[in-house]
Amino acid sequence: MTLKTWQKNGLRMVAFLLVLLMLVLAVGHYLMPQSNRYLEGYTAGGILGEDFDTIDVLVLGDSNAAQGIAPMKWYDEHGITGYTYAAGWMSMYNLYYRLKQIYEEQNPQVVVLCTAPAYTKKGSETTMQSALGDIADELLPLLRFHDNWKYLTPGNLLTEKDYSWRDVNKGYTPITDVAGRPNTDYMYDTGVSEPIPLLVQFYMQRILQLCADHDSQVVLIT
Repeated sequence: MTLKTWQKNGLRMVAFLLVLLMLVLAVGHYLMPQSNRYLEGYTAGGILGEDFDTIDVLVLGDSNAAQGIAPMKWYDEHGITGYTYAAGWMSMYNLYYRLKQIYEEQNPQVVVLCTAPAYTKKGSETTMQSALGDIADELLPLLRFHDNWKYLTPGNLLTEKDYSWRDVNKGYTPITDVAGRPNTDYMYDTGVSEPIPLLVQFYMQRILQLCADHDSQVVLIT
């Protein structure tokens, strides 16, 4: 039995796509930063250098969390270990995939999920554009780290990556050049509400289910 022309063409197309996918994944691996210190704009990546199963409380959020939640205070005052995994423009899509990765090494008793990322999208992007872009970045490192080609050299191309760096502030990025706001009533209710997009709701549910699967209690904060 011989294959028809369209079947042969179909097999060639599938083979081409598989080879292309393997190349994309391989190039993406080489473009990943050499150190976990540079995985994010802040110091979220330092969690990958923490000892196995040593984080009691994990914070997931955006720049508000990175600059506002200091886990070392918990340890100093209550002996609770924690980490703030947060960076600018983090979306719920980003946080879901990062949480999956974190659970490979950590099993926090509590996951603090910041709600601001439910509305994160850049510039004039639509909700769908933001979702597709962030999800693609998480699944294909080539897209997420494409700018790193400029840092590749013959010396580090085949060097084993070192993800053992730790952040002494456990993900918290202190700001020293601002002052507290005067005690004024600026958070009054305007009476205006904004629905959470359906795809964001879906990924929030996936985060909650992931936490439930690992017996982590979830705390939502704004």
